[in-house]
Amino acid sequence: PPQLPPSAVWSPLRRGRRNAPDGSAMAAGPVPAALRAWRFAGIAAPAGAAAPQTLIAAGDDGPAIAPLWVGLSGPEQRLTAILALNPAPGRSPHIWTGPSLPAGLPFDFQFALHGGMGPGGVLVRDGDAAPWSTLDGASAQGPERLAALARWSVGHADGGPSDRPFRGSDLRVWTAHARQGEV
Repeated sequence: PPQLPPSAVWSPLRRGRRNAPDGSAMAAGPVPAALRAWRFAGIAAPAGAAAPQTLIAAGDDGPAIAPLWVGLSGPEQRLTAILALNPAPGRSPHIWTGPSLPAGLPFDFQFALHGGMGPGGVLVRDGDAAPWSTLDGASAQGPERLAALARWSVGHADGGPSDRPFRGSDLRVWTAHARQGEV
């Protein structure tokens, strides 16, 4: 299983849009077997919040779809990861889904992308001691094909604060990574 430091020492990320926080493998471009993880905590939106809600989006500042969007979808607030593995015009993104968050209640979970696991490398777990589980998806490719993640948006998508904002409260995000040979 992937090894990361305890989440208590992961780097915190502030809400808003900024450059990737470090020179990690996924910040610089695709590297096989690299692992990038995020910890998300907060209070889920109240019942009836069906619009997509962004936890984190990442990409470059180009016109193509953002290579990565992680958020909540539908009235059940289901964890959803969208990866644009081939950003060429006319190509569809790849979608993975995970557990739902209970409306209006606190949440705290970890999400990871592992470039050495193919389509099974889109992962979630409840905490440092919990095992990783693969999200459900129907792609033959995985994070190993993910483009560079140069700019990150926390709490909203690439279009700014009104683009698919997180509708709950107290969103906190941390990140950690391991390069090839460290996982």
